Amino acid sequence: MGYLPTPLRTPDGRVILSGNTGARLLIALAELYAEDPGQVGALLVGIDELREPIEAERHLDGAGYAAACRDSLVEDLLDRCGGDDVALDGRPVPYALWQAGAVAHEARRIAEFADAHAREIQVRSAIQAALTA
Repeated sequence: MGYLPTPLRTPDGRVILSGNTGARLLIALAELYAEDPGQVGALLVGIDELREPIEAERHLDGAGYAAACRDSLVEDLLDRCGGDDVALDGRPVPYALWQAGAVAHEARRIAEFADAHAREIQVRSAIQAALTA
């Protein structure tokens, strides 16, 4: 498992960025739950309870309150689990040089993947528009 997100296409054709933070966060969440199941459970339920209000506010293009409230709860929980940031080595050593190169390489791969996906969406949209015209 690498430390950088990797663009992938699932068997059903969906595009995803696969990272390595999920397993670490689930382990930390399990530890938090073992320490205080009531508080963690309430936080998770609070996040879930905002699902319908977020859907109801979709037409507001982010002007509603529910998504911001949910994001705040999620950020709080992520912080309690140790965060989802990946630290880069800043020392002038060969590993840091390799790491910086790997980040640049992966960023180029992600950009190429995203460009190809955007072109695919444009083609599909054009075909759909032509078929409905």
